[in-house]
Amino acid sequence: MARFVCSDPLPLESGRSIPSFEIEYEVYGEFHPERTVLLCHALSGSSHAAGEGGWWDGMIGPGKALDTDELCVICSNTLGGCSGSTGPSSPHPDDGKPWALRFPVITVGDMVNAQRRLADHLGVDRWKAVVGGCLGGAQALTWLQRYPERCERVAAVGITGATSPHSLAFYEVLRQSLRLDPAYGDGDYYSEGIPTAGMGLNARIGMLFWMTPEVMVARYGRELLGDDYAYTLDPEFGIHQGMAALGAGAGAKFDPNTMIYLSRAMDYYDLARGYPDIQSAMAKSLRPVHLVSYKSDWRYPPERVEKLSEALPGARHSVLDSAFGHGAWLFDTATLATTLAPFFRS
Repeated sequence: MARFVCSDPLPLESGRSIPSFEIEYEVYGEFHPERTVLLCHALSGSSHAAGEGGWWDGMIGPGKALDTDELCVICSNTLGGCSGSTGPSSPHPDDGKPWALRFPVITVGDMVNAQRRLADHLGVDRWKAVVGGCLGGAQALTWLQRYPERCERVAAVGITGATSPHSLAFYEVLRQSLRLDPAYGDGDYYSEGIPTAGMGLNARIGMLFWMTPEVMVARYGRELLGDDYAYTLDPEFGIHQGMAALGAGAGAKFDPNTMIYLSRAMDYYDLARGYPDIQSAMAKSLRPVHLVSYKSDWRYPPERVEKLSEALPGARHSVLDSAFGHGAWLFDTATLATTLAPFFRS
């Protein structure tokens, strides 16, 4: 684990700026600036991508898709991520108290600009590849659009060229599940502890969007917790217990304000903003691109990913099967590894 401290201001797309910032990152494999891959994480991710508890351990390591015998992989905790990087839980430079909701609204472009500062610090003139899924995929494609000369190739999984109205609504529900928790207050809850009720509800809502009905049937079905119906308002079915367990641990793993800020950044994600269309927006992005979608991912369906693929010169689009829907790129990595490994090694 390492940390980059930038003492120069970072201008933001909102017109505001951050006077200084830190980015925490982890390095997998022997560092070499000419064979280093930037890995970008999703909403609830961090810089810890491989090893025990790593969120993409099935993809990173010797002989794996991101082969650390051949490549160096750097995963940075994104700006606003609060897992070692500057975000709403970080101390404000004026008073040392957490930024909380004083933290400026950020965009995916702001995250990429902070990562560009990290690349400069590391002496990486051009990433061997930039890769990510969901929010991480949005970062990878933003790198491709804004700094094509600084990435040799890009792989983006489970992402399109803009956040859909459906996802805009989903993110707003996630944010409200946090802000309506009485313990959330005005977002400055750090001295009192994480508002766990809101985070628990947030995790339960997320389960409905990241787990397909087929997986719920296979994993839980209509299995009862007791021998028969109890006719109470307490949990009756196994899936109720599973959701309760998921919600119980959510507050200890993630900062609510981080979820609010990162999901808001996804609201603004739109590669075609300021251009006549997506083709014009990506016209200079002349790099190999591999897009991956899943037949069961109804949030980022293959037909929408295909439209993005058609707008990218030299893009390849692979459609994979998995019962995990949008979460497949995290929970079902075997097929994904086979699909992407040749792309990283070519």
